[in-house]
Amino acid sequence: MKKIKLIAILLSPFLFFGCATITEKIYLQEVEVAGPINHPPIHITGGKEKSSITISPKIFVNTVSDVSGYVNHTNVNSRGIYQLDTLQNGDGTWRYRESTANTNKYRGKNLNWKLPELYAGLDLDFSLSKSISLAGGINYSSNDQTGLIGGSVGLGFYKESEQGAIRFDAGINIQEYAYDASTVVVTTTDPVWGSPTTEMAFFHDINKNSDINFYASITYNSIFENSPVNFFVSLTYFGQSLLDFEPSETNIEYYPFLGVTKYTTDARGEVSSSYLGISPGIYQNLSPWSRVVIGVSIIKNIGLEQPSQSVFVLPVVKLDLMF
Repeated sequence: MKKIKLIAILLSPFLFFGCATITEKIYLQEVEVAGPINHPPIHITGGKEKSSITISPKIFVNTVSDVSGYVNHTNVNSRGIYQLDTLQNGDGTWRYRESTANTNKYRGKNLNWKLPELYAGLDLDFSLSKSISLAGGINYSSNDQTGLIGGSVGLGFYKESEQGAIRFDAGINIQEYAYDASTVVVTTTDPVWGSPTTEMAFFHDINKNSDINFYASITYNSIFENSPVNFFVSLTYFGQSLLDFEPSETNIEYYPFLGVTKYTTDARGEVSSSYLGISPGIYQNLSPWSRVVIGVSIIKNIGLEQPSQSVFVLPVVKLDLMF
């Protein structure tokens, strides 16, 4: 009997107060992102000299410095502005509430992607057998004196004939980026007793982050031993995230309920892009253990919404050192 009374006493607050529901929605208002297009490595296969390790310094040149686009935004009023209502609390302080005038879709562009003029990298290719290689690499770029590091790791599968070679690569890209983002968080509290209330919180986050994406490519190159130059062509697909972060923690007020259920909806949408590309070029053997590779990557953006630039042209120069 005592146990039953004790349980009843412990449960009585839950029965009296019930359970509050807190719903949190995150909207990205405006963001500036800095970082390069992390193009997968281009590997040349074959030749008289068989190497177990190939080290390839490279440079990519960007012909576009800024790209704008759209990321999921809150609705706005008839003037295209996200309108807030200001309310006074009982203690004389003020709070914000989303206005009912925000019924229109935002038509502007709230993403600005800043690309460095060039970025340098170093690719490595280790032969595991006559037809399989372990590939990796690292790159470095700078934007507004902010250094950004990226890289890749994957496997290559290839087959060689007397006059040419074909290679399939697949792996992951890892790229660091810098961001300056303005975010609004709309928090609605629905208590068991009383009316729901809505609070607004605004955040301005400046930081760096990195993400992992998949890539795949197919490369064919000629092998004409008596020709001064040979050619190659590479087809590639790769993804690249441009923004993936959590706003600073919201300062939710204490609610006098023993049970609180919280739901968070990230309404920012994905800030990412995918690319299809073709990279034609030529290469010339400088010695039995070195060659220079010159090409141009033409890539089509198929991910960003309303981009100001959908086709990119990236000249590339690299030196293969074979050991």
